[in-house]
Amino acid sequence: MIASLWAGLLLFGFTARTVTVQGLQWSTQEGVVHRFGITPGASFDLETVREGLRRLYRSGLFSNAEVEVHITPSGQADIVLRVQENPRLRQVLFQGNRALKDKTLRDTLKARRGMYLSFQRLFRWQKTLEGLYHSRGYIRAKVTYEITPPDSQGFADLIFHIEEGKVYPIRKIEIVGNQHFPDEVLEVHLKNREKRWYRKARFLPEEWPRDLERIVEFYQQHGFPKARVDSTHFDYRDDGLYITVYLTEGPRYWFGDTDFSGNQVFSTEFLRQHVDLRRDRPPVSEMLKKLIGKSTYVPGVYRKDRIQEAIATIAGLYGDSGYLYVQVVPEEHLRDDSIIDVVFHITEGERVKVRKVNIVGNTKTYESVIRREIDLLPNHYFSRYLAVKSQRDLFYLNYFENVQLNFAPTEDSGFVDVIFEVKEKPTGQMGIGASYSATYGPSLYLNLQNPNFLGRGQQVNALVEYGSRRRNVQLGFTEPYLLGKPRSLGIEGHDLTTYLPEYSTRRIGGSITYGQRLWNDYWRATAGYQLEMIRVFNIADTLRNLPSLRDWVEDEYRWTSKISTGITYDSRDRIFNATQGLRASYHLDFAGGPLLGDVHYHKHLANLSVYANWQRKYIGMAMLRLGYLGGLRKLSDVPFYERFYLGDIGPYGLRGFSWRSITPIETPPNVGGRVFGILTLEARYRVSESMYLLGFADIGNTWENITYFDPWRLKKGVGVGIRMEVPMMGVVGFDLAYSINDRKWMPHVQFGTGF
Repeated sequence: MIASLWAGLLLFGFTARTVTVQGLQWSTQEGVVHRFGITPGASFDLETVREGLRRLYRSGLFSNAEVEVHITPSGQADIVLRVQENPRLRQVLFQGNRALKDKTLRDTLKARRGMYLSFQRLFRWQKTLEGLYHSRGYIRAKVTYEITPPDSQGFADLIFHIEEGKVYPIRKIEIVGNQHFPDEVLEVHLKNREKRWYRKARFLPEEWPRDLERIVEFYQQHGFPKARVDSTHFDYRDDGLYITVYLTEGPRYWFGDTDFSGNQVFSTEFLRQHVDLRRDRPPVSEMLKKLIGKSTYVPGVYRKDRIQEAIATIAGLYGDSGYLYVQVVPEEHLRDDSIIDVVFHITEGERVKVRKVNIVGNTKTYESVIRREIDLLPNHYFSRYLAVKSQRDLFYLNYFENVQLNFAPTEDSGFVDVIFEVKEKPTGQMGIGASYSATYGPSLYLNLQNPNFLGRGQQVNALVEYGSRRRNVQLGFTEPYLLGKPRSLGIEGHDLTTYLPEYSTRRIGGSITYGQRLWNDYWRATAGYQLEMIRVFNIADTLRNLPSLRDWVEDEYRWTSKISTGITYDSRDRIFNATQGLRASYHLDFAGGPLLGDVHYHKHLANLSVYANWQRKYIGMAMLRLGYLGGLRKLSDVPFYERFYLGDIGPYGLRGFSWRSITPIETPPNVGGRVFGILTLEARYRVSESMYLLGFADIGNTWENITYFDPWRLKKGVGVGIRMEVPMMGVVGFDLAYSINDRKWMPHVQFGTGF
């Protein structure tokens, strides 16, 4: 009878006459029937009943639910639901916890009064609490739970019984079976590390499976593709945890010959010049380790990632020539038991042209401003290099938070649509208020800077500032694309007054600057002319004996007629928070002489910055800054206010020292140098596009003459810091530096682009 009933349900279905719920204590029958989904008068079959039971279980209301179907003589069905309800949560209590407070445990669970205490929810909470204890080092913590009898409304208390145990620091990780690499070399790659005086070494259970994978990955990167972890053993002792890892290295393999098939566009010799698996250049990290004798790099060993790199290289070569849909399939052949030859089978496909270049996402910037930075043109052959370079150039504008490059195939396989999807960020900086800096003290200001004025890419800046050390008015405008060509023209006017401890200056004048790209987008040359009146006053007695000041009259303005030229190579992928590239620049100021005026000097500034990254998160930066200042006719021509004073941050920044505190020992006190050099090394962690953390070392000094250079008298500072690009404020940074020379700490605050 039962078998025929369920067969009837499965094949034909029935109509429900009644639906009755038994076992209810707190819920209403109407609510349960509605959730079950089969109401009187409704047709149903076996699958409908199963789905109704699933809904009841998923609701968390019931710990058990059964269905009986009774067929009446009229052919209809009476359905009986027998359910067992879960109680509802009144409060959560904890017993046995000492290391973690009740509030911490409750906040972790996020339990609310009235929640149904289903088995699934209780199991999840139990494992969550155990995981919390495990992450704090209590790796043997056990959690059980108890539910008190529910009251008349179905509310019950949930009690967690906690056996915390003790914290087991990792005392020893022993690896058995490693023949080629010692334990300490393998342990460096693990998140779980042995205890040291500077490391708590709490065991992290959630990281341990990944740690075992890291060991295997290390071997695979060193020629052991069959390496595996066989088992692990944990020994809990009074003083901590002892872990044993049993490992099988397997045989070591080496790359042999590299060959290609199916290549028609490029010759085998050409491809082999770019892809030879036996030629393996060590990464920068291994080159640094080699200097201290810790490198594990062995050239020519078999590595899966080298094959993937080779595929990417081949695809890149073809992509640069328009073969966007090239396919590369490697085939491996083992010979002599340890040599692996690799043949790359290439399906070149059809050479692809660009049909359209679409730009999406720009809400402010004019499309023409974006399009002029894109090197891909419709009806030209696609080039991966030009696509990536265009993406870099758009990032370099510093108008966009993100630039994504996408492709859309067309009906004609010989064409592709290229899509640049941009996400704009606030570029204008406007402020009015008060500020304070260690360099210039307190000031009131009204500041407007917009490098993308009205979305046209034009640069506008206006500044009015009044403070204890600065009283400035400055206006400027730059057109980056003059007459539709990559040529810039800028004009600027200013009235700048600066009050310094040694002297004060007021500069009134203006300038015009012309810039042009040279051989490609990375090279740029500038030339400009500046005419200004300069007045120096409040001159300290320590400076009055300088030859360049003996005939200086404080109330007298002197004219400076100056040309400025410069050349810059910049291949960085970003202006702020760059991850790779190089920036080199040289700048010359030439004043007086045939240009007339009252001031005569020449000033040279050079800058070289190199950026490299690992996984695009860890950035290394090295920067060298050099400067020289000379007179046209005699040394006394050099104006003292153009000399180099080092310290703090900025173009002449050397962290760990106060502003303008570093001057030559060969000159009178508080007189700047005519020569300077600063080397900066930074290790950065890239938190996001607009933020990074850094550790740095600055070393340098300034001298009256290069002949006074003494490597034993360099100023040195080290420290840590943070940089953020904040909308409407620009770049904001803070450094905490330690002066090795003075043996003291010093904070530095940055507002603006800095270096």
